[in-house]
Amino acid sequence: MVKARWAKACFTRQGRSSERAEMLPQSGLCHAKVRRCWCLIELRDEPTGVFDQALVDSVSAALDALGPTVKESIFLLLQRRNSISPDQIPKLVGEFVKALQDVLGPTARVVEKLIIAGLIARKQVPANIAQGRSLLEVVGAVRMSQISQS
Repeated sequence: MVKARWAKACFTRQGRSSERAEMLPQSGLCHAKVRRCWCLIELRDEPTGVFDQALVDSVSAALDALGPTVKESIFLLLQRRNSISPDQIPKLVGEFVKALQDVLGPTARVVEKLIIAGLIARKQVPANIAQGRSLLEVVGAVRMSQISQS
């Protein structure tokens, strides 16, 4: 079931937007125009598709690269500070990236690249789409292609 609510923010290289998102009821997605970037945020309760599960698995694998203790600490901080559980990451990508930046600082960009590499390895994102983009931009591009295919 899709819950209609406003997207809190979109985080891109250009900065944070406080603009409200508009709901696309037939697709379960909302979109927000942020400067030159359209970001799509899925509003489902739990990972529903292959891409969502691959994203959760890629996040887990990327944080594993930092060590099991660091991974557990980051997931705990995400849960306590931002109320983001691993299963909610696909619907809260922007908030997840911002929280990761708050916790890890500049190292967050390295973790984003590891997550993107995991998505490429799981054949969920073509390498040419991911090249030079942030995690949020990559997820937005995948969501757009999912909409255009349906």
